[in-house]
Amino acid sequence: MTSGDFGIVKAMVSYLPARLRFCLLLTALHFGLFGLFRLAFWLVFRNPAVAVSGSDLARAWYLGTKFDLRLAAWLCIPFLLLSWLPGLNPVRKPAAARLWVYVYSALVTAICLIYFMDFGYFAYLQSRIRMEILDHIAEPAIAARMVWESYPVIWALAGLVVLVVLYAWLLHRAARPALRPSAGPVRWMPRIVASVLGVLLAAGAIYGNVAWYPLRWSEAYFSPDPLVSALALNPVLFLLDTLPSREDVPSAEEIRPYMGILAEHYGMARRNPDDLRLCRVVPTRRTWERPPNIVLIHLESFAAFKTGLMGNDLAATPEFDRLARESLFFPNFFVPRPPSARSVFTTFTGIPDLHEPGYASHNPALVRQRSLVNALTGYGKFYFIGGSASWANIRGFLSQSVPGLRIYEESDYDAPHMDVWGVSDLDLVRETHRVLARQPQPFFAFIQTAGNHRPYTIPEDRGDFRELTIDEAAARQAGFDSAAAVNGLRWLDYAVGEFFRLARTAPYYDNTLFCLYGDHGSPSTIDTPFEQLGLTSHHVPMIIHAPHLLGPGRVEERLMGSPDLLPTLLSLAGVPYVNETLGRDILAVESPDRQFVPIDHWQYIGLLTPRFYLTLSPVLGHRLLAYRTETPLRDIGPEHPDEARRLERLCRALNLYARYLIHYNRPE
Repeated sequence: MTSGDFGIVKAMVSYLPARLRFCLLLTALHFGLFGLFRLAFWLVFRNPAVAVSGSDLARAWYLGTKFDLRLAAWLCIPFLLLSWLPGLNPVRKPAAARLWVYVYSALVTAICLIYFMDFGYFAYLQSRIRMEILDHIAEPAIAARMVWESYPVIWALAGLVVLVVLYAWLLHRAARPALRPSAGPVRWMPRIVASVLGVLLAAGAIYGNVAWYPLRWSEAYFSPDPLVSALALNPVLFLLDTLPSREDVPSAEEIRPYMGILAEHYGMARRNPDDLRLCRVVPTRRTWERPPNIVLIHLESFAAFKTGLMGNDLAATPEFDRLARESLFFPNFFVPRPPSARSVFTTFTGIPDLHEPGYASHNPALVRQRSLVNALTGYGKFYFIGGSASWANIRGFLSQSVPGLRIYEESDYDAPHMDVWGVSDLDLVRETHRVLARQPQPFFAFIQTAGNHRPYTIPEDRGDFRELTIDEAAARQAGFDSAAAVNGLRWLDYAVGEFFRLARTAPYYDNTLFCLYGDHGSPSTIDTPFEQLGLTSHHVPMIIHAPHLLGPGRVEERLMGSPDLLPTLLSLAGVPYVNETLGRDILAVESPDRQFVPIDHWQYIGLLTPRFYLTLSPVLGHRLLAYRTETPLRDIGPEHPDEARRLERLCRALNLYARYLIHYNRPE
């Protein structure tokens, strides 16, 4: 920019309202300060011996600047909200201008202190600062001594003072011209336009993306190099993101008394009482001429009671029903806890996602998990979603837990964007097939559908699909909450049929284990026993379709949950693995007493077995229910006291251990 161009810009800025000019000044100062910290972070922690690609470095820097701009925009909000008050108006009261300098100097002092602590935290734990820092200062005297002996505290404090004084001086010097009255009279229309543009720019900076989903911390985890991911984060925002993630994690002392019952029910000999692992080495149980591919199809809101296979008169799922008759069909399949984000986490880890508050994938501390997918050595690994993988921060969880996973999302497809969920399920399965058909085998693929979800959009490109004309009353009589929900499920079912029509034409079909399961169910409008028990949201159908590998279809009555999916599929594929989570190869569990699914309902925790449903609630009390009988709501605990005690202890053990393990299921 030439001096003449700079003069033009300066003249234009001088005509802006004074408050807007001051916000621009604040944004520029803060953005520059955060950029200097980012540069310092890279220079301090980079390892010259480790090569980082220029594209990864550029992407990390780009994402980091967007986070910095978001924080800079947030910091303007106190001024925008309060400077309208007469006593805090810096344009009319010079004392108010000095007050705002003091306020922002104090804010920047706190922010700089967080940055300094972040440097020390990363040097110690190789992670950006998060709320778990409170766990490290539980003993203040010890923590203070460790910091004093480990870091140049005096120099850091001196640097902090110098930095804050310099900031205050710059802001004081620049505030005076920024808050001068406009160079000319500003009419009401330009003032409104400038204000609207200012709000839109600030909102855009805070949103951070030109996409359906806002900028989220998980986007920083695009690289397996932890330093690159750390470079892309803003430590202040990252710390705030972890604020709601602190939960009451069970301690080792709480877990230890339950390890005996867990070991018994997982078929393990009792070992060292201090060993809190459920480590089982599972050998190869069958061999194949070629390693089979594994494809999981995650069916959105696919409640069991809505399928024709489970007796629904609307027959909204003819394609799935037809596949099930050619497959291993598990009618007694349950997910521990909805919704979709928890279901994805549970499937990949084998741990019921009982994290509170929020989903486990929302907690940056839990982004790296051990997954049995990594036992598939030599396999290509793929994740397909029609929308954005930033949904529920799934990108961060998957990319850090499954190294080498190739993520396909809406921006990777040629298909048009349909609605909030991205491309349609039909386009998703078509694009997925194109990718899989050209892959060298073997491969693992996870396909996440989303169309069976409000707003139930049916796109113009719908093949020969025809919507069902049905009135609302008939839909509700079949358990659906609307006619649109009926056609939403039929559209998902049609996409499933299209995928298999395409797959049967490709070489990979004959050598693939296809697993289709509902990610969760949904409430029914019919007052059934399962609805009264809250189980319609947990009960979903599951099939394993591989007629060329497993033979003719059959019904498998064993009780099974989503933690058991990967162990069962790996055993069917002949892959040996080490399992330390709560899933099992359910086909190897013969005893009904060893078949169970933990259930977490908003009113209670529970345990489902082939015969009983135990619920534990401080409000509703403890109940043992024979949920498959004609009196499913009658408490039969007094009639089966020994069984009630056994299941209660197992229920508490599974709930505590799941909440504990989710924090300790780290890759080796």
